[in-house]
Amino acid sequence: MEIFKGGDLEHKVMGKLWCLNYNTTPWEPVTGHSDMLERRLSWKFNRRVSSFGGDVTCTQQKLPIVDGKGWTITEAMALHDVPFGDHFYVQVKYEMVDRKPGWCACDVFIGVVWLKSCKFEQRITRNVVVKFGDRVRELFELVEREVLLAVDGRS
Repeated sequence: MEIFKGGDLEHKVMGKLWCLNYNTTPWEPVTGHSDMLERRLSWKFNRRVSSFGGDVTCTQQKLPIVDGKGWTITEAMALHDVPFGDHFYVQVKYEMVDRKPGWCACDVFIGVVWLKSCKFEQRITRNVVVKFGDRVRELFELVEREVLLAVDGRS
């Protein structure tokens, strides 16, 4: 769960995921929700990720799971400077549960929320879900690799 703390690991991994100018704000309490925390993120897509380039602004909200052994993190991403980017936003939900010391399980759900209709909705939705699914897989592979390198480095 270290990847969502805004520290060195997160910035290192996001840099390897081709997120340029990656910035985060600290987690802050959400007014009216005692257990919820929120932060904002922004970055620029590298041309490898999107042939159009583009910017991303994102809001993440973090809520503890009922039994206190994990977090649900929801993410709403707006894509800027991409075709039809003002017609939709991408929603990602991470359900992270502690299993045993040093281990956690994570389920990820990806969706597209349409704000305006267009004739390319199905195609764009399919492409976004595939691209972001690949990105999430690569994210966790990089996190695993970085954590293992850190553990090996201490031995």
